Amino acid sequence: MIDVVGTRTFAYNGALQLESESTSGLYGRVISRDFETGAGGTLAGRYYKLMVGTSQDPDADYDSSYGYDSSGRLNRVTGPGLPAYGAVYSFAADSDLVSQIAWKSDASTTVASTLRSFESTSDLGGCVKSARFVSSFLF
Repeated sequence: MIDVVGTRTFAYNGALQLESESTSGLYGRVISRDFETGAGGTLAGRYYKLMVGTSQDPDADYDSSYGYDSSGRLNRVTGPGLPAYGAVYSFAADSDLVSQIAWKSDASTTVASTLRSFESTSDLGGCVKSARFVSSFLF
């Protein structure tokens, strides 16, 4: 594809998932995506990594990854702007509602967190608390 920015080339895998987008011209970069293979309990074809860089160094500008729990819910994000272990999401019991986000420097050290509680009869948030800044919001 050619537009005002330059030429963009899209590459797809055998499952027709977008693997990379290469640009030349004003901003010559490659945006790459990786997908799980199904090995080690992963779900084949599920998106787990995004990188921005050059063809020689695919993650030169940006590198992030995504983790999932056994129910297939996004439960961890790593990348620029996050502590070394990333952001970890926990869910309310028997629900897809995020009850906690913990920013971690390693698997066991939380540097900041946000807790959410929900009304028992609806999906409305009842309280949001930030452990690092000691604030509470009720609604």
